[in-house]
Amino acid sequence: AFIFVAALSGYNQSLWEEPSYNRMKEAIHLFRRIFHMEALQKAHVILFLNKTDLFDKKVTKYSIKEQFPNYHGKETKEQVKLWIVQQFKDQMDLKYAANNNPSSSNNKYNNNDNNGGEIAHTNSSSFSPADNTNDNNHSNPSPRALYHHFTCAT
Repeated sequence: AFIFVAALSGYNQSLWEEPSYNRMKEAIHLFRRIFHMEALQKAHVILFLNKTDLFDKKVTKYSIKEQFPNYHGKETKEQVKLWIVQQFKDQMDLKYAANNNPSSSNNKYNNNDNNGGEIAHTNSSSFSPADNTNDNNHSNPSPRALYHHFTCAT
């Protein structure tokens, strides 16, 4: 297994090194690249989504829809957290392995990458929040599991 850590509070923040690029989108893109690395093809994933304390304060003030217009759920802390988990799960779909070529762009923040600058998605509108496995809406789901945990580091 491999462990991936991302800050939930980054959903509405930009990168220091590239102010036009969203931190959560960068984390999801990085996750996709790591997940599809040849050396990790049999590894399961433990996803830690950190900084829940900051996220819980921010999500009531700053809409996730500002950075993720494809979010159509209720803007409750719980629903947004589960939707973010689903965005990571969507990257596990094997049809996105082809988009994992690190040499596909000289600029890792290029908004015109293989996915049009957006996160690769499958049908994330019909996921079961309690389910830790890929659903049947994926065209070629990964047999590897993703286990997620929300944390607050103080």
